[in-house]
Amino acid sequence: MFSVSISGVLLVFFVSQVLGQSSSSETATGKLSPTPSSVLSNTVPATSSAVLSNSVPATSSAVLSNSVPATSSTNLGTAGTISPTTTLLTTKPSEGPTGSTEVPTTPSQRGKTCAILGVVLDKPWQKDHGDQLSDTYWNESHALSSALKNLYNNTEKYQEVEVSKVNFTDKSAKLSAEARLCLVFKGGDKDLIEDVFKSKVESGKLGDSIKVKKDSAEFEPQEVEFEDWEAEKGECKRKCEGAAGPFKIVRKCKANAGFSCDGLKKKDEVKDCVKYCPSRAVAVTVSSLILAIGIFLSSSFQ
Repeated sequence: MFSVSISGVLLVFFVSQVLGQSSSSETATGKLSPTPSSVLSNTVPATSSAVLSNSVPATSSAVLSNSVPATSSTNLGTAGTISPTTTLLTTKPSEGPTGSTEVPTTPSQRGKTCAILGVVLDKPWQKDHGDQLSDTYWNESHALSSALKNLYNNTEKYQEVEVSKVNFTDKSAKLSAEARLCLVFKGGDKDLIEDVFKSKVESGKLGDSIKVKKDSAEFEPQEVEFEDWEAEKGECKRKCEGAAGPFKIVRKCKANAGFSCDGLKKKDEVKDCVKYCPSRAVAVTVSSLILAIGIFLSSSFQ
């Protein structure tokens, strides 16, 4: 009886030693036995997006997208995995004023002023000038476009200068050229687009290497409508019935949507006021009629 009790005690002691060694061995090697999902949920508490936001410092979306790679949605079973409620950006959003991204230049909100400019070049017409695929056409059109752009190369007065639709024709065996010019006008009355162009043509050159006929400038505004010229307010009384001198006339301009009348001629000066002052025209007609009758009567009595 006593020997059986001794044997039972030794057996219990031996079993407890074996189980203790096995547990310490697994702990040392980091090997964990499979754990059911119910046990895992009790071991690692569920983490909501609010808890995640408290454990991770507030970070802008641009930094988060660069520092954390895109990860598919998983359950938060171990530290470092992303909860299903967390969304990562895969592309970098536009940076604000403090970012390194260059701020794009905002185009002018003012409408563009456009016109067809024509001039006769002092060089003979060639058949290839009419072929837009030829080298001759390309060289001439490039030179003309550059000359026109340089003519309005003043950002304080002209912006967004564009030259297009360059065309060449034969005019009395000379090379006649025309092009469409568009720009945003910010200058004054002395910088009108037409005056600048015609003044340059009258010099005999349009650029360093383009010689032109001095009296060949043509200017046709585009995308606008003008009313008839009329006398400036007060001019008929001041000039036709009073002091002589240059007579000022004006006209109204209306531009199509997206275009402008800025930089186009809306004022001018003439010598004859009769055309623009109806009352003065009637007075001149009556005076001429009386003079004619007087001459006729005087000659009849002789």
